[in-house]
Amino acid sequence: MDNKGRLHQQFYRNSPSHRDGADVSFQDIRKLFNFATITVGRWVTAEEQQIAANLFFDALYDLVAILNINEQVLSLNGSLSLAFGSGGQKHSSAHYNSAKRQLALAKNAGAGALAHEWFPRSTTTLRLVCLKA
Repeated sequence: MDNKGRLHQQFYRNSPSHRDGADVSFQDIRKLFNFATITVGRWVTAEEQQIAANLFFDALYDLVAILNINEQVLSLNGSLSLAFGSGGQKHSSAHYNSAKRQLALAKNAGAGALAHEWFPRSTTTLRLVCLKA
């Protein structure tokens, strides 16, 4: 039995391709979505980092398409940070660190963890953006 964890599982996505099979990096994600920082844990292997970057990219662009917003809105206009395999909490696959304004996902975080953590953080900011319009 293969015990590598969720990151190494095959995922079925029912949405348009955003990468056309190309690899992206966390640096690409930081620039495209304007995240303040992206931290990757020191125990994350190069292979895991590449797999995760591709999955993050797809998940973030799925949110952009579903919500019909531009990329920078997901980073709450540059005020939000991401962490992968770093800063985790025991028995939690994802959490929000309010002191760092950081969404942190464990290496074993399942599909949907990113959106699950992002939505509660976004509601206040999106409400303020709508009120200014």
